[in-house]
Amino acid sequence: MNKINIISGANGGFLNDGELVGGIYSDIPFSVYKQIKALNHSRLKSSFTSMAHFNYEQNNPADVEIYNRQLTGGSLTHALALTPKEVNNHFFLFPSPEDYPNALHTLSDLQGYLIKHLQTCPSTKSGCVDLVREIDPDAYIFDDIVEKSLRSGWGDKAFNHAMGLASNRISSVISKHSEPSVRRMANKMGVTKSDWDLCLRCANSVITHPRVARYLKNGKAELTLIAYDSNHKMWLKCRLDWLYNSSVPLDLKTTSGTGTYDFKKACLRYNYDTQEAFYLHVAALLGIELAPMEFIAVETALPNLVTPYALDSICRERAKGLVISHLSKIQQSMTTGKWDAYSVGNELVTLKLNRKSGVFTQSDVSSFTNYF
Repeated sequence: MNKINIISGANGGFLNDGELVGGIYSDIPFSVYKQIKALNHSRLKSSFTSMAHFNYEQNNPADVEIYNRQLTGGSLTHALALTPKEVNNHFFLFPSPEDYPNALHTLSDLQGYLIKHLQTCPSTKSGCVDLVREIDPDAYIFDDIVEKSLRSGWGDKAFNHAMGLASNRISSVISKHSEPSVRRMANKMGVTKSDWDLCLRCANSVITHPRVARYLKNGKAELTLIAYDSNHKMWLKCRLDWLYNSSVPLDLKTTSGTGTYDFKKACLRYNYDTQEAFYLHVAALLGIELAPMEFIAVETALPNLVTPYALDSICRERAKGLVISHLSKIQQSMTTGKWDAYSVGNELVTLKLNRKSGVFTQSDVSSFTNYF
């Protein structure tokens, strides 16, 4: 078993006079981890497409930042399963009208209230809200509940920004949570009740799985590894979901299917093989020999089945070679300043088309898959 010295990374403990210090760290919030100036696997993956893609994403991170409901759900599932005490520090529930049945929510609710108070009803919701507040400053209005919740969860700055994007309509402000600018400002991530319940079911399936339950009795969650790769002259970083017994890294994956066929497709699509290779490479740079990574796959659909997976040795060796070769390509591009795309320099790419019998027509879409 490895003797691992885990250092607290809280309050910039991974820095010395502003310079990175290699090590394995706990207590680094994900928002801080993202700001650490070191290459991670997510960015490395863009080099698999081309060096030009890598260079663009490296220099324009905000442009490639997207909102993905599945990614948010995966993050919440991770937190509920692995760091449950920290959940409320990073997530909050968006208010739902169903949870406030007595609140004045719709235009008809507000107009009904005004009619009872013998008032003329404005035709707009905002007009009705203003008049209701004149009658009773403490009236139970759903829009006020939304504002209070979002100011508490997002913070005033993110809320005011989102209101601007929503043309100051409180009824539309929650929909702006997917905007990258709002997400960057927000203190916490908001989640709908239905998504929260789904993530909670997934997390419960994970922690009650016998193999995972054994792992969770001895280990650490959300460890950050930072190391300098002297061969490629760059800092690298990764973040382990869970490290069991100082040797077995676990990575929790939420997925639409945990059967062998479905998860194999997910591994190829999202490069789980190179993720493992990259993480083990960073650990090795720190003198830590980790066991093969175990992927804990949980289905997002009922009954939220859990299947643990490991990659075979041939797959892991190939992935290791791919990671090292692309680190070398990145280093070379950084040295030369040349970030090649699908062709190199002024190279002309020649295509070899092996046409099958028959003629493909643009209208015959179904024939495309059999064209070559």
